[in-house]
Amino acid sequence: ACALFQANFLAHTGRRLTPDEMKQWLRLTGDAPSTNSKNIGPRPNVLEALRVSTMPVHFSVTPQIPWLYSPGQSLSATVEITDNAGTWIRGTERLRYRDDIGDFFSLALNPVAGSSTKFEVDIPAFYCGESPEFYFEVLASDDTIRTEPYDAPQNYYSYKVGVDIATPIITSNFENGLSNGWSTFGLWHLTDVCAPPNVCEGSKWAYFGDDASCNYDQGSVFGWLTMPNTIFEDEGINLRYALTICHWLERELGGSFETADLYVDGLSNFEFEDTNFGWESVSVDLDFIESGSHTLALYFDSRDAQANLSRGWVVDELTISKIVTECTLIRPCPGDCANGDRVVDVLDLLEILAVWGINSSACDMIPEGAPNGIIDVFDLLEVLSSWGSCDGP
Repeated sequence: ACALFQANFLAHTGRRLTPDEMKQWLRLTGDAPSTNSKNIGPRPNVLEALRVSTMPVHFSVTPQIPWLYSPGQSLSATVEITDNAGTWIRGTERLRYRDDIGDFFSLALNPVAGSSTKFEVDIPAFYCGESPEFYFEVLASDDTIRTEPYDAPQNYYSYKVGVDIATPIITSNFENGLSNGWSTFGLWHLTDVCAPPNVCEGSKWAYFGDDASCNYDQGSVFGWLTMPNTIFEDEGINLRYALTICHWLERELGGSFETADLYVDGLSNFEFEDTNFGWESVSVDLDFIESGSHTLALYFDSRDAQANLSRGWVVDELTISKIVTECTLIRPCPGDCANGDRVVDVLDLLEILAVWGINSSACDMIPEGAPNGIIDVFDLLEVLSSWGSCDGP
């Protein structure tokens, strides 16, 4: 048992358990007595390794499920299922999905051509006001249902339905100098040199460095590129803020020592990473900023006078945006032609029969987008096929 667990742990973590970790696993499984008067159990990483190692099958879902997705559009996903401590029964691969509460609907996963482990599925579209919840499952060879997430349906994948609308509240491409409220300190200045090719926009940018040498080898140096004071409103469920910049950042040892941070009211709140290969666009969520008036700045600090021959920090196209999540597309209900109650029932059927053979704008539904001007069997079939509530998947 120990050898099997060690082999599985190595396969999925790339390392072996230490002797102390193995002892904790033995105590957890009851294969060895605890020498402590109080057994506090294994460390979290050991417990997680145990769970991963002993799973009959493994799931991998791509792409990463987004937190926000457009209404009325199905979401395509690929699920890879691989044997681990056991196997799964082919043909039992399923998607389970629902809108917030109630029973989960079921949809089979489709095998990917040329692969025995990969499957595709289009997660059905959801609409405004709905809360998608879904997970994946198979029947394992030990006759247990295995899911991704592993503790579904208590846990599940989900996303918010809507579309982000971004409104810039501060923006600068530095083409016309620094506008009111902007300031620089230290080596920060505006220039048209020392940048990589394929510029973000225009011919000027903000630069922390020296134009003559295109580095910051000026001793121990630091500096601020400070933005105008900005008012942040109370962030509701559909409101947030983000900072975006197009930049090139190159520091000593890839930035492991020197500082390139976003400061808010004099405190560091985000650390930028070196771009290495030229210009790169970065978006920073500003959820950590409370409502009120705040000053944001980009701060560079070499922290010493050694090894300062790197390019430094070049910044262009800097924007603070107010982002509102909006949603207006509700789930269609084409068969509801009697009273607009979003339920297709006997009242809609009676309405179809009452206007049979004549024109009725409400019940003339087929073909979609170009009704044929008469209530006929196609409209009747639409009502019957849409029978029931129009809300939910």
